[in-house]
Amino acid sequence: MNGFAYSVNDEIHVSDSYIASYSGDVRTEITRVLYHEMTHIWQWNGNGQAPGGLIEGIADFVRLKANYAPSHWVQPGQGDRWDQGYDVTAKFLDYCNDLRNGFVAELNKKMMTGYSAQYFVDLLGKTVDQLWTDYKARVYAVTNNASATAGGARFTRDIGVDYSKQILARVTAFKWRNFHQTDPGDGENVQRVAFFIIDMDVGNGRNPVGLIEGIADFVRLKANYAPSHWVQPGQGDRCDQGYDITARFLDYCTDLRNGFVADLNKMMRTSFSALYVVDLLGKTVDELWIDYHGRKIEQLR
Repeated sequence: MNGFAYSVNDEIHVSDSYIASYSGDVRTEITRVLYHEMTHIWQWNGNGQAPGGLIEGIADFVRLKANYAPSHWVQPGQGDRWDQGYDVTAKFLDYCNDLRNGFVAELNKKMMTGYSAQYFVDLLGKTVDQLWTDYKARVYAVTNNASATAGGARFTRDIGVDYSKQILARVTAFKWRNFHQTDPGDGENVQRVAFFIIDMDVGNGRNPVGLIEGIADFVRLKANYAPSHWVQPGQGDRCDQGYDITARFLDYCTDLRNGFVADLNKMMRTSFSALYVVDLLGKTVDELWIDYHGRKIEQLR
């Protein structure tokens, strides 16, 4: 047989010689193959009109989301064309899915009876070529400069470069959604983000800009990645104390006005004024802190 696996007429065929010659964990490898081929059986193909690379990319996207992507796959942002297929297209679809949760499922549903590149515009507001350009423009570099230390070794063993790049890409997409930034001009013009693991002692930490740190932790909070040791709502001495304290306060403000942090972030593009809070919520930040602090304490009684 050509290749080592294929599906046709609701049947999956795998080469025995491939199984015999595979040098790694063959059970895991066949699991990967079955995730890919079973997707072909169940997915829609646009009544034969969809690009072959997209069909193969969706099958590998399922492998990716099931955590069965092999280590030799391309990194996010690599590849020559969005419809190159397999891992290249899978990583691109993962980026699109981060822009709109459920995108691949909705795209597959639209492909029940036909295919059109307009589907990308309908779901994401941009052409597939524009999305590919955006996807390629962002580069995430991860460097472990402390591989000889215990922490650096643990990073290599338990986290790794590939996973780190995936998380950086997903955090970017989550931040854009959470801040309601649908146009690249709404955010900082960042084309490359570098993440370093370095050999250093952890100090007491300084927080010169409590609001900035609070916004960063607010994103963590909304992504459900707030650790258990964070303060409870209403705790803290100042609204600009930073980190979890300010994040909880910003969450309260967002409950008062949906999208408050996104609007505040946009106003801070060139400068900052405490009046921004008044403009958005009708009260000074000190008045809001008193309301927040008092209300939360009352709720705990």
